[in-house]
Amino acid sequence: MESCNTQLRNLFDMCYDYRQSQCILMMGQRGNYNDKIIDKALENKHKPIIIKISGILASDDVSAFQTIVWGISQKKGLEYKETSIQYSLEFLKENLSPSDKILIIIKDIEEFAHKTIKQVFLYTLFELIHTEICMLCILGITPNLNFVEMLEKRIRSRLSCQIVLVSPAAVEDEANQFAKDLGRMTVESREDKKLANIKQLKPIELMVFACFLKVIERNNPLTLHSAYGEFLKFMLKRPVILYNLDKFTFKMISKRLQKLKLFTIKKKCTILSYSELTATFDVETVIGAIRDQNIELSTAAHEWFNN
Repeated sequence: MESCNTQLRNLFDMCYDYRQSQCILMMGQRGNYNDKIIDKALENKHKPIIIKISGILASDDVSAFQTIVWGISQKKGLEYKETSIQYSLEFLKENLSPSDKILIIIKDIEEFAHKTIKQVFLYTLFELIHTEICMLCILGITPNLNFVEMLEKRIRSRLSCQIVLVSPAAVEDEANQFAKDLGRMTVESREDKKLANIKQLKPIELMVFACFLKVIERNNPLTLHSAYGEFLKFMLKRPVILYNLDKFTFKMISKRLQKLKLFTIKKKCTILSYSELTATFDVETVIGAIRDQNIELSTAAHEWFNN
């Protein structure tokens, strides 16, 4: 893993110390080790504004770009009106300065190559690298080694990116470390194991999980119905973030959370959506981990969760 860390650290230094904006592609298997590599490479040195987005969760190019601009505006305390990509682009140019440090992390970036034929989101984002509006680093994470070949010709011709390969050795190191940690685990550390399992959830599963936590935080009866209600509130507050998550899909993900024994049935109801659930983990610890970003939600979801 060390070579990945070193390579990333050098690229971050070039971006934020020498003002050379970077486009980086991290290629390799999916997993939390990608986050650990990035965190270790940053080591609180540069402290950029970090915006995270998922290619799986974003519904289209416009909402994806708006999500990024909205995240930056929130971090800088600016008022942003969500409209077209062109307006959002002008907003960035007007409100960012050469001294601003921005890191945009795009998980499953290959998904944006499928969403539209013209790949407007990727084109607009990569074009920002050639401007001097700020110190910008775009870091795309993908398991697809052929990602560059998936890009439209006009994007490939302008794209200059650094590729960081996350080798199987790095994944093996992470697995070995996890095995060692399990070997040292005591009864008292079971909560830590549950926290680790929660961190392994997929982005869309974490979104559903966060909705259940919001119900608990409001001291309301914990049911599938009340959790889905929290999700609808999130969608009304942030209509730009479209997850395409209907009640059936929400229910399927909720069942998976129960299979993982994160929630169990406390009081059964004939209408399953109204069956009362209870959490099997320390709720305060997990909520604190989300607020401290030790459990990773998307930027928009994290802002919503903290309000």
